[in-house]
Amino acid sequence: MRQHLNNLPLREKYLFFRKKGYSTREIFFKGIRWSLINRINTIITPSSKIGKGVMIDVSAVLDGAKFMEFGDYSNIQRGAWLSVPLIDIENIPKKSCLIFGRNVRVGPNNVISASNSINIADNVLLGPNVTVLDHRHKFSTKDMPVGEQKINTDGSVIIGEGSWIGTNSVIYGGKKGGIKIGKNCVIAANTFVDFNVPDYSLVANKKAIVTRPIK
Repeated sequence: MRQHLNNLPLREKYLFFRKKGYSTREIFFKGIRWSLINRINTIITPSSKIGKGVMIDVSAVLDGAKFMEFGDYSNIQRGAWLSVPLIDIENIPKKSCLIFGRNVRVGPNNVISASNSINIADNVLLGPNVTVLDHRHKFSTKDMPVGEQKINTDGSVIIGEGSWIGTNSVIYGGKKGGIKIGKNCVIAANTFVDFNVPDYSLVANKKAIVTRPIK
């Protein structure tokens, strides 16, 4: 859909959004942000590889961007924080650590941090406030604050093609060997995943229960 819209003439884009119920004022100001400000921000991003039609919102924060790759038509929305935590990695990587496939949508306020390898395949949708990590702080020295110890770099995360990661979910692949979420999976909102998920699976945490009545 986004590839199709990007290829439409300006007038046809306007008519498309008007038919969807957007006001002219909304289309105008969002169009400026989308077509001008965000496009300029994307062009100047120091990534090692940015595909065709990529859009990175100007409010998104990228740390270690040259170790990231963005496939065609991927979209990084407002407030996202993408990180390769170079300060905490003992050996600077010689590869891309964070890779987005084609047509990936990273929702508002996502936190995605890769010390080794996070690979998000084509057509993956991440809802708002999703966290994806392939590492954790070490805590082997008891007399040193955890925040001052280095992080592990033997984890990884793969999110398979066409999967949907729901709002507020946490995908954690910080253990040795990492985790893989299969193709066309649905991770329900507020779900914590630190295990392999087969293709075409629905994963959801249990619903909250009342542990005692309020008196």
